[in-house]
Amino acid sequence: MRAEAAATAEHDRAVTEQRRLEAAILSERERIEAERERAAAAAAAEEHRIRAAAEAEKERIAATAAAEKERFEAVINAERERAAAAVAAKKQRVAAITSSAANADRDRAIAAIEAEQRRFQKEQQRWATEERQRKHSGRRN
Repeated sequence: MRAEAAATAEHDRAVTEQRRLEAAILSERERIEAERERAAAAAAAEEHRIRAAAEAEKERIAATAAAEKERFEAVINAERERAAAAVAAKKQRVAAITSSAANADRDRAIAAIEAEQRRFQKEQQRWATEERQRKHSGRRN
């Protein structure tokens, strides 16, 4: 009986040890599974953080590009306005010069016509004087 009791005790110890090992194995599997879940959650969180950072950077770049575009458009518009003002001023100067030149040409033409009229009147007066002198000298003869 002693051998039987010893065998039963040994069997009980083996069963207990097997249960303890199974529990330890199960516990280790649960720990590994929990670690996998934590790692997967951490990886998902990191991926989410990276995507969010990339999206924020994309929005920042888009905002910067929009601001640069707006600034360039403002510079271009200002340059267009400056050029238009310069063209308008140039047109005014050309018009003033043209008008001034036309006035000067007109004044010269008027002066030339008046000078010609004076020469013609003097010529008429000379002819009239000569005619009178001829008439007077014809009466004397």
